[in-house]
Amino acid sequence: EIYLMPEVVVKSGYRDCHNANVEHPMMHRQSTAGMKVFTQEQMLAKFEKVIREKGQLKVKSGTVLMRPARLDEAVLTCINGRVLARVTVTDEESKVALGDFHELYVVTKHKVQENYEKTVREITGDHALDKLFKSQGFKVFTRKSRPKFIYQIQEKDKEILPKAFHTAVGSIQSAEVGDYLVMPADADSKGKVKPEIYMMSGDAAVSFRLSAESWTKTTKQSSNSSRLLCCVAGPQKGDNDLGNR
Repeated sequence: EIYLMPEVVVKSGYRDCHNANVEHPMMHRQSTAGMKVFTQEQMLAKFEKVIREKGQLKVKSGTVLMRPARLDEAVLTCINGRVLARVTVTDEESKVALGDFHELYVVTKHKVQENYEKTVREITGDHALDKLFKSQGFKVFTRKSRPKFIYQIQEKDKEILPKAFHTAVGSIQSAEVGDYLVMPADADSKGKVKPEIYMMSGDAAVSFRLSAESWTKTTKQSSNSSRLLCCVAGPQKGDNDLGNR
């Protein structure tokens, strides 16, 4: 039989089969066998302070497509050939979301309630991809504008950065210099939102923007720096009034 498959579907879940016995190098994910994998508690102990103090406060708005997850389904998160996470679904209440780079990732029921509005819409377009996603059970969810601290891993962090760590949703991620560590800004160990850390690639981080609070802070710092530079420079030759400075 012959049937049509969009390019996005091929890229999201298929690999080169020129040699069925050899895994394609672009889809290779480092094995964690024999290495120490940090828990969330260990990651928070190592990085929570630096993420809060040196990370940028950013938000991501807009909509995302999600469908019901299937029990025992294996979900691979792959962006530009790099496998970022692999999760086996353990319940039927979670969702599988479609990311900006057409990557798939698991969102638990709790995270859906925490990060998305209650109103859910049907896909209304008539494009081939719209029809495909509708047939797969995807619906349109709207993000809440919840700020997150985003910290880019520096070269100096390599000394304390683990080879891999567990995320709150049960996957194992490996981060490297240039990637981002993300933590909800409203997380509080005594509140409803528990602190957690997960990794985001640089490709995915570009879809976030500065929060209003962070933007205001950055603007004030820039303004103060300009005034300080003006004061340090002082009056120049021929500057006899403030209007010339």
